[in-house]
Amino acid sequence: MEISGIELEHITAKLNNTLAGYYVNNVYLINPNAALIRFHHSEKPDAQLVLSISKGIWLTRYDLPRTSGGIASKIRKEIPRSKIQKVTQPKGERIAVIEFKDEPNTRNVILEFFGGGNIIVTDETQVIQAVLRPLRVRHRTVKTGEKYLLPPARGTDVSTLVKEDLKPIMETDLLVSRWLGRNLSLSKKYIEEILARADVNPEAQGLSLSDGDVQRLFDSLKEVVQLVISGDGEPTVVYREGVPVDAAPFMLRAYKGLETKKFGTFMEALDEVLTNELRSEAQGTGSKGLRGRIEELQKSIEQQSEAEKSSLEAAEALRTFAKQLQQHVYQSTAQQKEEQVAVLRDLGASEVASMKGRLTMKISGTKIETEAGGSMMKIASEIFGEAKRLEEKIIAIRAAQLRLESGLKELEDSLEEQTSEAEAEKPEIRREKAWYERYRWFKTSDGLLAIGGRDASSNSIIIRRYMEEDDIVFHAEIHGSPFFVLKGESKTERSIAETAQATVAFSRAWGQGLAVADAYWIHPQQVKRQAPSGMFLAKGSFLIEGTKNYLRDIKTECAVGIADVDGNLAVMAGPPSALQRNSIVYVTLVPDKVKASDTAKKIKAELIRLLGEDASSAAYVKQMSLDDFVRSLPAGGGQIVLKGRGEQRYKSATS
Repeated sequence: MEISGIELEHITAKLNNTLAGYYVNNVYLINPNAALIRFHHSEKPDAQLVLSISKGIWLTRYDLPRTSGGIASKIRKEIPRSKIQKVTQPKGERIAVIEFKDEPNTRNVILEFFGGGNIIVTDETQVIQAVLRPLRVRHRTVKTGEKYLLPPARGTDVSTLVKEDLKPIMETDLLVSRWLGRNLSLSKKYIEEILARADVNPEAQGLSLSDGDVQRLFDSLKEVVQLVISGDGEPTVVYREGVPVDAAPFMLRAYKGLETKKFGTFMEALDEVLTNELRSEAQGTGSKGLRGRIEELQKSIEQQSEAEKSSLEAAEALRTFAKQLQQHVYQSTAQQKEEQVAVLRDLGASEVASMKGRLTMKISGTKIETEAGGSMMKIASEIFGEAKRLEEKIIAIRAAQLRLESGLKELEDSLEEQTSEAEAEKPEIRREKAWYERYRWFKTSDGLLAIGGRDASSNSIIIRRYMEEDDIVFHAEIHGSPFFVLKGESKTERSIAETAQATVAFSRAWGQGLAVADAYWIHPQQVKRQAPSGMFLAKGSFLIEGTKNYLRDIKTECAVGIADVDGNLAVMAGPPSALQRNSIVYVTLVPDKVKASDTAKKIKAELIRLLGEDASSAAYVKQMSLDDFVRSLPAGGGQIVLKGRGEQRYKSATS
């Protein structure tokens, strides 16, 4: 299935509404022709946008295979941490343009879904910065450094079409369905729907249509186009033997009698079909090498069988000839070489010649060479010897065949197992994270929730939206500290100390490599959200009134672990004592001047190793994005100084 032009108009409108305020977290490669952009928002769940030149553009709720390199690396380089501005579609074209802003730079990621498809990145002057498939055609050149130009218009824009645009159909001898396909930017399924609603025979010639037929075609066309563009009327997916094969934003007449399922939105319906197709393509690519090796072995076995057959026939022919020669010897006294040549020819040998003391001949295609002038019995013995060598060769061929057949069976079994697993395995829907996972968070040893800001914006949200009367608020005594809020009514000294340590660890004390730092806590009513007259408070800053409750010389340490959150595994970071109590496995870090990504890789590898006894949990963590670990870290890398198993035990939500 491919996304059509009118479907794209609906999709771009939905993307503008859904992705407003989101910024780029990372860009991954799904396959050589498809990328995935992962988006973050300070208040909303993460979002994943698929860009596929063969399928289209859509939001996915599934976990897809992700790697780096290719066009994904080029896109990531151009739009790191950029904020999405808008998604547009040049009128009627199968093109989507995503605009990103990262002051002062603007970048456009352009998706073309025709002529093999393309992904292009341009700057604010429309000069191409990166391209998946450079090309030069009659009307334009698409390569780095060139200015991006839209292709020539293809077909009539159906969203602005008027009845007069259909009148030429009455002057053609083409079939009605073919004329519509050539002249309108519509996919086959919607043309069939228009003809069915207009009660016009798709096999009729345009010349046979009346003005009333054209009017009904026009009315049906406008109706179908409006249903697609508005979308979400009755989003439907069609299945064939349980596999999703097509989707539409409303129930097509062609779907009646087929296996179908309704979805909440057309985007979800598209995700069901297109993500499954991407997954199937990936499986095909994965098994391609295996199928190639199977074909090679099959050819080798066929060649060995031919060689065996040929050798067997040759050996039998030689033995028959040698026996005939022996019989002739018993009945004749011919010994001279002139007589030998004649006898050999009479018995069926070809190309018999005696030169320079050597006698040569061919028997059923096998060349025999022996000493000229020797006895006929010796010649017969030489022929028997050649037959024996061929028979020994046959034994070797059969042994090789058995090895090849054994190898072939192993490969076929592997392919069957791989195919069965792929058919049984469905892509997992990405876990919907809890609201607090958008921020710094951990559970204290006493089970209380502590949340902290990642930046000025989330600091502000936590104080303004999530701070409640019974909470207490934390801040480090250093410029560049997050606000942490400890939730709940019963606050123990241990929970207060742990939240203070988290506040220090996620402050600039970490980046500055401080071994210890101070923090304080206050009550919500001491936090003033507005500055007094004449004063200015920067975004994410608040005025503190009254007495501060200090905690001195807090160790700058942070632990990262895998925790069970409502039956799902998640990355949690906070004080070592809290992680020991509320995680399955964890590592403890101290500040170090290394890249955060390098630290994240080491943490992930170590946690997987610690989970080794629990194969399913280890496999799940292995599939987790490295971004989840990077986002859990303080501002900078760290050194692992302790590792171990926590006290928590994993209880799957499905167990």
